[in-house]
Amino acid sequence: MISSPRVPPIATQPTSMSEFVDRPGTAPRPNSPVAGTQPRIADLADLPLEIFLQVITYISPTESILCRRVSRSWNAAFTGHDASRHLMRLHFPRVNAVRSADRQYEAHVFYTVARRYFHLRAARPRLIEKIDASITMAAELDGSYMSIRLWDRWLHQNSEKGIFDQGDTSWCLDDGLLVYREGGASCGYVAYDLETGHHIPVPFTTQGTIVRRLRLAHQVLIIEWCQDSPPLAFNDTQTVRRHHATAFDVQRPREWDPSSSLAPWEIRAKWEIRLPSLLMNIYDRFFSAHTATHYALYIWHDAKWPSNRQWAPDESLTIWEFDRASPGIPSENPLGVEMHPQPRIIRRFSQERLSVFGVCQGPNPLLRGIYLDEGNVYIHEEDHCWLIGGEQSSIRLPRGHAVCSTAIPFTAIGPHWFDECCGNRDRVNNRRNSNLRVCPRIGSAARRKAEDYQDDDSGGDGLTGSWLNHPTWPGWAPCWRHDEFPLLTSSRIVDAHTGVSIIARSWPLREPELSTLGRHQLTVQIPQDGPREKTFKTKGLLKHLLGRGVIQGDERWIVGEDRKGAITIVYF
Repeated sequence: MISSPRVPPIATQPTSMSEFVDRPGTAPRPNSPVAGTQPRIADLADLPLEIFLQVITYISPTESILCRRVSRSWNAAFTGHDASRHLMRLHFPRVNAVRSADRQYEAHVFYTVARRYFHLRAARPRLIEKIDASITMAAELDGSYMSIRLWDRWLHQNSEKGIFDQGDTSWCLDDGLLVYREGGASCGYVAYDLETGHHIPVPFTTQGTIVRRLRLAHQVLIIEWCQDSPPLAFNDTQTVRRHHATAFDVQRPREWDPSSSLAPWEIRAKWEIRLPSLLMNIYDRFFSAHTATHYALYIWHDAKWPSNRQWAPDESLTIWEFDRASPGIPSENPLGVEMHPQPRIIRRFSQERLSVFGVCQGPNPLLRGIYLDEGNVYIHEEDHCWLIGGEQSSIRLPRGHAVCSTAIPFTAIGPHWFDECCGNRDRVNNRRNSNLRVCPRIGSAARRKAEDYQDDDSGGDGLTGSWLNHPTWPGWAPCWRHDEFPLLTSSRIVDAHTGVSIIARSWPLREPELSTLGRHQLTVQIPQDGPREKTFKTKGLLKHLLGRGVIQGDERWIVGEDRKGAITIVYF
């Protein structure tokens, strides 16, 4: 008997959601404990992973954090590896911590970054830390710290005076490492890691030295100092001191024993800084900058100070190279002076050579600062229409606020770079537009946003590749100084990765006694939120941060000081 073929059952459509869930072959929820089981979708956490990631795309970072508190299943779903990585790449793709986060710590990193941007968007600090003024001012009180003298010029209009140049701070900050003078019997310098809370001693002897400036950049700390010995007589009216610079290789151990007396830093080099044929005195002005391998120093020396102000000053610009660390323990020479490998002078620009490039300052200097990369030294000059006070003020004033940048190559012989703000300075006829309420360079290449900048491996010459698009490239004239004219932008922080800008502005023509009555302004700008700036309104914050008008930091924190020298750290 021939049997008829078996007819397969006719597939029927599910009549309810429960019937669909129980049907074999459907996808399980993201965190299903048993493989092959098909639990009922009764909650958001039960959705398949792909659908779950699409749903959480429509909620904000703050809402994503709050969803963790709903239930244990929601907490497991929102703190999972896939969800944390998806949210980080969606909301904070440029944050450096997101790029380098370990797999097991991604949920915590997302929480930390989301909390940070919540406070940044609200222009409200999460935590404020103070370092006692008696600690930071101890060096100035005992004479072991002497800041560089400012130019003798100030703003003056309608019987009101204002400070134009900001002095150096007695501390420095780079990548979350704060170096400052610590109190106590040793009175030495320490490096405070703002991320881990470790205090690491700096192996620099303060006995017998007077610190003039310290600067931390590119994982290299350079301290410029002079000997605390009786000054040498230069002539009948002037004395000089020997000035030196010491470079340290910065190391940041993740685990540090506070009881250890061994510093994890090494001295890379130590050398004397001076003019080719003259030593420096306390009236000399000098500006410096460094990278991981080079150090640049500009010296403005008036040999007739203070007897004859009409005498032309001596000027010099020198570039050193120090690309190798100091081996072993420093030895002693017969004179009792520590001997270290000397950096090599690779380029020296005399006063005549500086005149060829148009950056010779003369008796009426305009220099604001110098900057450095691996192939060029950048000189920023600045002049103001109200800068009429002081013996070193400009003779021929601009019609507005003049800024320019000059780049001089030191690794090769070639043309130099010059850039100036096109709306405020004309060295020939002085007839350009003087309306600087809106900077005329907005929209040009010099004002491009940070999101247009892309990291590449094109090299560090500074004049090629994507550095031309970066807003902090020193080759562009610093027209951010007058972006809200007549307000003066005293300092700004631009995070290199995220483009977050924190800007400090001030009305310069008020007496210092009125600084707490609305003289300063602090704003934050986040590129993802558009060009609008958010103003900090926390009571008493500005007087603790902008005592000197200088702030440093990044998107994670701001560091400043008040008028008494106390350091203030604002965490986000």
